[in-house]
Amino acid sequence: WCPPCKAEMPDFETAYQKYGNDVEFVMVSHLAWGSDTIESAKSFYNSSGYTFPIYFDYQFEGYYAYDLQSIPRTIIINSDGTVCEYYTGMISEQILENAINSAK
Repeated sequence: WCPPCKAEMPDFETAYQKYGNDVEFVMVSHLAWGSDTIESAKSFYNSSGYTFPIYFDYQFEGYYAYDLQSIPRTIIINSDGTVCEYYTGMISEQILENAINSAK
């Protein structure tokens, strides 16, 4: 149901196709807001042709762990587990590219 989330997903798919072997993508469908269910989220994901891995935060673990205030939220974590950057709201393809490269 989240228009900004849907709008940025093609950029994440492009990045996943480009960096999939070098970067771990963890896409989380947060089910706290709106009318999403796991079934509706899976249906959207499957019908859109996305290939990045997706997880469902139906117990709000990610929500609380990363203090989500709004969606979408992009969190860049480097290889040693340190949060490098985070973005609240939709990000552009260029911001995503820059964030991935800064975390390498």
